[in-house]
Amino acid sequence: MEVEIKITKQINVIHSFCLETNRYANQNRVAGFQDVGLEEIMTFVAMNIPMGIVNTSDVKDFCSTNSILSHPWLPSVITRDRFLQILYFLHLNNNQNDPGDDKLFGSRASAQSQCKTMEETLKA
Repeated sequence: MEVEIKITKQINVIHSFCLETNRYANQNRVAGFQDVGLEEIMTFVAMNIPMGIVNTSDVKDFCSTNSILSHPWLPSVITRDRFLQILYFLHLNNNQNDPGDDKLFGSRASAQSQCKTMEETLKA
């Protein structure tokens, strides 16, 4: 039961990433942008882990057709254009609620939620 609650909290955080990313793309009136779903944003986040380990000069190199630069696992999971589109519009907070004087507004709520969840997990 306790694990289920923690997973639900994490899903809620990821769901808010979807909501705010979709809101930001819609605010920018991006033609052809398809809303990001829960599974797709989880895939995006998971893809960033190995991408952080492998050094490339440009994120586009992961999907390069050059055999020296390419990493075939990325395009087998998500297209380069879709990955870059999510990367560009990824948002954690609604900009319309920004008071204007908080430089960490965009990530504060998410960071606080993650810290609280980690704190609760370590206490258990």
